[in-house]
Amino acid sequence: MDFHCFDGENARSWVRRCIRCFQLIPIPDDQKVPIASVYMQGKAELWYQGYTKKKVFQSWDELVVNVLDRFEDLDNERVMTEFNKLHHETTVNACLEKLEELRDQMLLFNKNLDEEFFMTKLNSGLKEEIKSFVSTHNPTSFNQAVILARKQENAMNAILRKAQQPNRHVQSKPPYKPTSKNLPSKPIPQTKRCKFRKIYMLMSDEEVRDFDRAEQEEGSEGKEETEEVTISIHAMKGNVSYKTLRINGLVGDKETLILIDYGSTHCFLD
Repeated sequence: MDFHCFDGENARSWVRRCIRCFQLIPIPDDQKVPIASVYMQGKAELWYQGYTKKKVFQSWDELVVNVLDRFEDLDNERVMTEFNKLHHETTVNACLEKLEELRDQMLLFNKNLDEEFFMTKLNSGLKEEIKSFVSTHNPTSFNQAVILARKQENAMNAILRKAQQPNRHVQSKPPYKPTSKNLPSKPIPQTKRCKFRKIYMLMSDEEVRDFDRAEQEEGSEGKEETEEVTISIHAMKGNVSYKTLRINGLVGDKETLILIDYGSTHCFLD
């Protein structure tokens, strides 16, 4: 069985292929590095030759770490940071793909991480409504947790699609459109002016009360002035009213009729 050649591209994929080959073919640990180096070419081969001139790889795991450090932007702390920030934002499958990518990188640094560790992380990163459903069923494996999450996601999407479907039994009123019935028979020229134009004023409640109070005061003052003037005129013209006193008097040797308006401020005899 031939190994896949490694030229410096897709380092993680090459490492995974090597691991699968070592699982199929029983190879002693001290022979894994020499065998893998035979299938390096290009810049990968140049890097290996330069590295081994100064230092010898003691194990396959040491070779993997150095290959990933050189040809992949992998850092244990960065991978752990991304792994801890993993959250379900779009779909379960998208979250699962990102988790599997990070899981593959983390296992390169730490092979002791078990399935339960990643299952717990998957459940904690899911949306709350899906997380509660998965936790209720107590999955015993990573794959079972994925199946439960997809099942709940499909159920939620079905409910959402049903809620978004329009109700055919409800007939909405068509929008208003101008027709020949509600439009004038002739176009209105821009120079035409309305015959009944008025000026309107908006007032607050307090302004209305002040306006009414001022009108009442102005009306009462006008009424008093009108009454005083009218009464004085009655007295001057000799008219009899309900406020006029009629008295007979003498002016010299002549009898005269005296009219006194007791509502007036001044009385005159002519």
